[in-house]
Amino acid sequence: MEDLPVYLDNNATTPLHPDVIAEIQESLHRDWSNPSSSYGRGAKVRHEILSARRSLSLMVGGPVGEDALNQAITFTSGGTESNHLAIHSALEAIKKRTGGKPHVVTTNVEHVAIEKPLRALEADNVIGAPSSGRCLT
Repeated sequence: MEDLPVYLDNNATTPLHPDVIAEIQESLHRDWSNPSSSYGRGAKVRHEILSARRSLSLMVGGPVGEDALNQAITFTSGGTESNHLAIHSALEAIKKRTGGKPHVVTTNVEHVAIEKPLRALEADNVIGAPSSGRCLT
């Protein structure tokens, strides 16, 4: 009997189910056109993306209208990009709502995908540190 590898980092990534792999492969062969184009193949791909957004939105109780979906569901290349987008979006919303510089509190065990953009924003004076010390220590 062959020993199967033991993978204990499912927090970082998880193996895909074979059906998901098959669907992705089929889509890569079928749906390779530019979804922003005006010709037929592009429109078909745009429809597929909208359908995926609608399915995801229904799963989480979000909007289903096309305009709302395009604003509510954003696809990214992975976790780090998603983290950066969430950080920047949240800070923009806070700045718009309060007119002030946001304060961010984190810990010394924060994941690097969160810590690095926060340090960069602090260095760029986008987020503030309280007068008693640094936010990111």
